[in-house]
Amino acid sequence: MARLAVVEDPFGHRLELFQGAIIDAAFSSPTGIEFRRAISAWAMRCSSSPTWSGRSRSTATLGFQRSDYMVFGPNGMGIHFLRCTPRHHSLALLQIGPPAGLQHLMFETTSLDGVGRALDRARARKVPISSDLGRHRNDGIVSFYMHGPSGFDVEIGWDGVLCGEDWSEREFAGGDDWGHHGLVAESLKPKS
Repeated sequence: MARLAVVEDPFGHRLELFQGAIIDAAFSSPTGIEFRRAISAWAMRCSSSPTWSGRSRSTATLGFQRSDYMVFGPNGMGIHFLRCTPRHHSLALLQIGPPAGLQHLMFETTSLDGVGRALDRARARKVPISSDLGRHRNDGIVSFYMHGPSGFDVEIGWDGVLCGEDWSEREFAGGDDWGHHGLVAESLKPKS
């Protein structure tokens, strides 16, 4: 990378900002899977429950816009989906209490077959599946979640919504059009 800055946000979370990624060679998977974007989205568990106005100041400074949100607790507690690219969200903030940290990382494939083959490989290797195949209501992505070796989940998905300049943020209710059984319970479960 060309430059790196490490800062702390107003809520005590360490942020590492970089610019100018240097890539020697394009990623080539030995399994043939192709990814639309390397790391498409990630979700953070917030240990505190600040109001959205506090979060909006810090995220706007970083160039994020809120795509949508779901409120399920007092004082605006819930989940906020933020974007800094055309993808529906690059970051989701879950206000569900301690411990704070990464809840999941998502990789987007170029085909539904890529998702299905990744699920087959995970099951064949007995990787714990935290949420089965499903489609999210807010971003339209078809995906599944598996437990990663570092204590957070990995989501493999396809067909996420892209937001244009005319996108308006919205509040949504419910989580998925179908599937993703176990996702809510896994997301709310305390991480060790």
